[in-house]
Amino acid sequence: MNVPRANLQLSEILQAMVDQGELTEGSPDYLLSQRVVREGFTALGADEQAAFRERVEPLLEARHSQAQDSGPEPRSFVAEPSGAADPTTAPATESPSEDDYAQENRRD
Repeated sequence: MNVPRANLQLSEILQAMVDQGELTEGSPDYLLSQRVVREGFTALGADEQAAFRERVEPLLEARHSQAQDSGPEPRSFVAEPSGAADPTTAPATESPSEDDYAQENRRD
């Protein structure tokens, strides 16, 4: 099964929300979110889309807002192989934009 990257990110965010008690595993909102991960938002019916927008999107937006307020993510403390570039001096790479995700997930 080929799962788009954006859906994998959503899945990871949802799991973090469950781990931190922001979303209850098995709840209707959780099940709806998992369906979006598996099948995409457009697979939902109109009532389900409305429910997702009303109940799940505010949780995701609040989490996103908290992440932005907390500043940059901490550096990884994973040991680099000897001779590897120092991550503090390596040039930054650009993160994919929402347009990149839209292009990647576009159905032709």
